[in-house]
Amino acid sequence: MGIQSKLPVSTTPNNLANGRQGHMAGKRAIAVKDWSCAMSDEIGRVVLAINSTEGETTYVLMTIFQAAKMAQELRSPKMVPRYDM
Repeated sequence: MGIQSKLPVSTTPNNLANGRQGHMAGKRAIAVKDWSCAMSDEIGRVVLAINSTEGETTYVLMTIFQAAKMAQELRSPKMVPRYDM
């Protein structure tokens, strides 16, 4: 991946490790350094790991349909909203 970009990410307290402060669910823009994803056939979910330029890793758990929609939006830049920081 290696290309820096901005990606809207929703965070919830459930995706944070024990003892870390969480934010309520909401949208924010982060600068992405690298990302990877994996799919589990057993639970039918996709896990997206996003490494930000700030050094913090964010994990996003989504259905395969949500992942397909995200991939479609990333292929069509006109559909992705612009976030200015």
